[in-house]
Formats: sequence, structure tokens, C-alpha cells
Amino acid sequence: MNAITERQDALDRFLDDLGRHILALPSQSVAGTIAKLSLALALADPTQRDELEWRLVQNALSELRQAPR
Repeated sequence: MNAITERQDALDRFLDDLGRHILALPSQSVAGTIAKLSLALALADPTQRDELEWRLVQNALSELRQAPR
């Protein structure tokens, strides 16, 4: 069980580091912005996805995906 916990902790740290790196990089295109928003939603706490802030993010992502390019 300790090995599983250690592996999960290592993966959590990796994901946190990766998220910070992505956050520090400016989006170079609409596709990059869509990718960042998609990542935010994928990482979001499922119990909070119905809150106003997350619904706004979901709505903005949907609008960006539908926008003409």
C-alpha cells in the first residue's frame, strides 16, 4: 500500500509542476487558450464543477471552440 501512496504522491507532484509550467507559458493561439481551459476543467474538483466560476469557464471554452477561425 505504501508503494501505491508514494507513486500517487509522485504523480500529484508531477501534475502540479506541469500545471505551473503551462500556466507560466502564454498562449500563442486560440487553440492554446482552449487547451489551457480544457486542462483547467479536467483538473477541476468534480464537486465544484456546478459553481458559477466553473460554469463560466465551461461556457467560455464552449464559445472559443465554436468561434470561427
